[in-house]
Amino acid sequence: MNHFLNHGGIIARILITSLLLQFVAVIAKADDKEIPRVVNVWFEARDNNVVVHFDLIAQSDARYMTSLILRKESDSTYAYLPKEIEGDIGGGVLAGQDRMITWNPGDEFSQGLDGKDFYFEITAAKMSKSTFSIPWVGIGLAAIAGTAAIWYASSLSGDDTPQSAPAVFPAPPGRPR
Repeated sequence: MNHFLNHGGIIARILITSLLLQFVAVIAKADDKEIPRVVNVWFEARDNNVVVHFDLIAQSDARYMTSLILRKESDSTYAYLPKEIEGDIGGGVLAGQDRMITWNPGDEFSQGLDGKDFYFEITAAKMSKSTFSIPWVGIGLAAIAGTAAIWYASSLSGDDTPQSAPAVFPAPPGRPR
């Protein structure tokens, strides 16, 4: 083990680099102090559609991932994710006032919705490429370091002979007549 620690300079550098990259990812995530807020959510019926209005309070130069959930006041466990929706939904939504999402509930509920205590919940999260890719770089470096450690440890044995001899198979028997 001491031999590994003393001569594992490359492995130590790889591990330290990996840890530093993970630390940078945590700092980059912590530096993003403003949490997007969705406020003033209300909806109206227009033709066969439901139009959900909301304000997204967040950094104006960033893009956000939004999602829409249909909930019911009388049942706290009820949560439905509408499928056929369009407007300020999904990735790339900018902050601002009077954002809109249009949904045709008839496409998903042909019999209609039973009850009058429905409401919509909208969530928003900042989209970021850098904080997503940095952990994968760290994982990749850790895999490389692990492979290098195994290779280095196996090279210390000094025994270059194969662990087992290759199997020799007998010739097949002749064909029956």
